[in-house]
Amino acid sequence: AQQIHTLLYHLTTKQPPPFAVLFWSNLQKIEFDYSAQSIAGLSRFFAALSQHNCQLADVLAKKGGQALVLTVAAYIADYLATATGQTIEWYDYTAMCEEVARQNARHHTYLQLPASFENSLTARIGQKVYCQPLKLLPSLLNGEEVLSPFIAEMTQTIHQQTQVNLLQAPD
Repeated sequence: AQQIHTLLYHLTTKQPPPFAVLFWSNLQKIEFDYSAQSIAGLSRFFAALSQHNCQLADVLAKKGGQALVLTVAAYIADYLATATGQTIEWYDYTAMCEEVARQNARHHTYLQLPASFENSLTARIGQKVYCQPLKLLPSLLNGEEVLSPFIAEMTQTIHQQTQVNLLQAPD
């Protein structure tokens, strides 16, 4: 969580981090102020990368590539939390596996989280919604316009999970 907060701090304040972030100068052209314009700016950023045929493996292999990927993923989830007024809690793969095990015990289910890039960072937004923004990156790098629909769907899901039905039992 501290690493995520550090990345977000540098991104939103536009202060250069003490470590390399791939395409940092390009990110500085986007105003990361938790507005719809920031999401549109990210979409344009990824559209430009896709025109240069940047694939996820290429980005991750370059110096600062992992920091770029984590920064963008963290901003997307943090944007959702901010836009919906919910808290956010970060999980790495190990912590998320432990959370899944707790959920399995509580609900008598047997789900497993595969070890994959997409599952290496998860955000719990509010009390019930889990968001894995790393899953978006391959599609974004392929030039697919998936960011705005993802934001809209996740926002709706978060709002639905936080609504209180007054006709149900008060638990």
